Order: sequence, then structure tokens, then C-alpha cells
Amino acid sequence: PCIVWVSRSDDDDNGLVDGTATILSGYYDRVRPYAFKFYLRLSSVWLGGTQEIGSEAFYCCYYLSSVTFSSRRYMSIGPSAFRQCSRLSSFPHIFANYIGWHAFSSTLISYMVIDFPDVANPSESDGLYRIEDWAFGGMSSLSTIIISGGNSFLSLGSNIFGNSLSIYLL
Repeated sequence: PCIVWVSRSDDDDNGLVDGTATILSGYYDRVRPYAFKFYLRLSSVWLGGTQEIGSEAFYCCYYLSSVTFSSRRYMSIGPSAFRQCSRLSSFPHIFANYIGWHAFSSTLISYMVIDFPDVANPSESDGLYRIEDWAFGGMSSLSTIIISGGNSFLSLGSNIFGNSLSIYLL
């Protein structure tokens, strides 16, 4: 489960009036799959000490433009977690152990920094330490991405930058 505080004063658009959602840290540290899918008025989210963002958690939150974290804990970002958040133009420094397919597809993020943990013997059975197919696909504004901590990678998906036309490999 996930503890979520949402500012509400009426039932319009799933009750999000001022567009702010806060994921409280503490005992509960994950955003469930589909938790905010299609929340049309969601414009900002504060993810306390979140360790897992489920599949499609913020899918098609078209007005989401601000995401904030309060900790440097490593997190898992599920498939399509922020896909189609078409106004999301910046994202905080990520400490990740997994990024699912299409996690950031079709956002306007132009610059990203992602740190993976340094793990002595990563195991395939963990299902972690990977970036899946098209994780950054369709990000037409993406110009710079820095990924560090590479000794823990087990795999990089095929075409992780699919249709991100402004990516150049040097």
C-alpha cells in the first residue's frame, strides 16, 4: 500500500483541485501501479522516500510538470511510469536500480542524471540493475543523459533511446 495525501475540495477530475499529490515516506515506500493514471489535473508530485514507482503510476498525467524527491534512496521505476506526461520537462537526479520499458517515453525532459548502485555481484534473478527497451523512447527534447554506476548493469534494453531524435552517441 501507499499513503497518499491529495489536496481535495470537490470531485472534479478525481478530486485533484490544486494539482498536488504528496507520497509520504515512512513505512509505505511505493506508488502502486496505475495509482494516478489519467489524473488530468495532477501538475506536481512530491515523492518522499519512495523506493518503487509502479507500472503506469503516472501514465497520461498530461499536466504533470514537476516531480520532487526528498531522499537519495535507490528506486525502481516501473514500465510506463511517466509515459505520456507530455509537460514533464525536468526530472530530479535519479538513484535507480531498475528503469522499466517506456518509463519516460514521450516526456519533454531534456537533461537527466541517473546513478545506479555499485554492486559487487549483481544477480540476474534479482530482476534489477537494468534499463529496459525504449525507456527513454520518443523523448524529442532529450539532449543529455548521464548514467553512472555502470558496474552493476546486467543489461541495457534494445533501442533504449528509440525515436529520441536529438540523441547523439559520440
